[in-house]
Formats: sequence, C-alpha cells, structure tokens
Amino acid sequence: MEQAYDFKDLMQRLKARGLDLTEKCGKAIIEETFDWLSDSAEKSVNPYDDMARIIYPKAREFAIAQADRIDGKQG
Repeated sequence: MEQAYDFKDLMQRLKARGLDLTEKCGKAIIEETFDWLSDSAEKSVNPYDDMARIIYPKAREFAIAQADRIDGKQG
C-alpha cells in the first residue's frame, strides 16, 4: 500500500481473492451498505450510531466517487 485508504489497493486485494469488481458492482455494494447502516441505526437503541448517521451522506458520496475510479478514469 502506497497511501492510506488507497481504493486501488483495496481492489487489488479483492481481485487476489477472486472478486473482480466492476464500477457498477462497487457502487451497488456501497449504496446497499450505507442503506443497511442507516436502517440499522434507525432500529438500534444505541445513540452513538444515530450520531454516526450524520456523516453517512458525505462518506457515501466519497466512497462512490472512489468506486467511480475503479476502471482508472473518472466517469
């Protein structure tokens, strides 16, 4: 790993395990994961996950932007 949170490094690790992700698949995983996190936080009695929900929109936006670069180009 050359830099922290390098999405290309994560993709290489997943490919090494036989998971060759496309941008479409990566974006779907991110969207469903954040929906799942939000739904879980809503049902949870723990107040800390409610606070974490505040950052979900920006974190989701960042993650999708990173997934958009899986093929090596933006868009």
